[in-house]
Amino acid sequence: MSDNPSTRRQFLNDVGSGTIGLAFSGTLHARSYGSERPREALVYVGTYTTGKSEGIYLYRMNLSSGELEHVATTAGVVNPSFLTLDPQRRYLYAVNEVTDFAAKPSGAVSSFAINRKNSTLQFLNQQPSFGGAPCYLTVDRTGKFVLVARFIDRSVASGMTEQEILDDFPDLTLEDIKACLAFAADRERKLVTIPA
Repeated sequence: MSDNPSTRRQFLNDVGSGTIGLAFSGTLHARSYGSERPREALVYVGTYTTGKSEGIYLYRMNLSSGELEHVATTAGVVNPSFLTLDPQRRYLYAVNEVTDFAAKPSGAVSSFAINRKNSTLQFLNQQPSFGGAPCYLTVDRTGKFVLVARFIDRSVASGMTEQEILDDFPDLTLEDIKACLAFAADRERKLVTIPA
């Protein structure tokens, strides 16, 4: 990948076909002082790595033009198709959308620390998702638990009981969890296009 600004078409070609996971870092940059609105944002992009994609990409996005400039690549992460940040934006979590992990029928979740100086990612660890093809994850408001939804068996894994999930995510209902799984399953059948 080039460190030069990309067109949206080049960007999509670089990260490969299929669904891409996005996570805004919350790190916005204003190129001037004062109360002027930020003009740039840092964006993490997850990919399917079966083609040319290498893992998770970090881009600087011009908020006015939509132009993307490649900043860094975290290579070697397999199928990080959905990304999320913890509430304090210190950690990034990625599903590894695979059906076999550590010689068992499972996907995985990878965690990374976000470098405060340059927003690059430092691998921390990887855990099984207790079922294949995890497709969605979120972090509870305390940053203590990660909730994972899986596409293949239409289930949720977090190491928590249903009641614990609902207690830690007070805005959710059991119906919300089912709707989330349905959304994740539905998104696998749709292609979103971005005009060039």
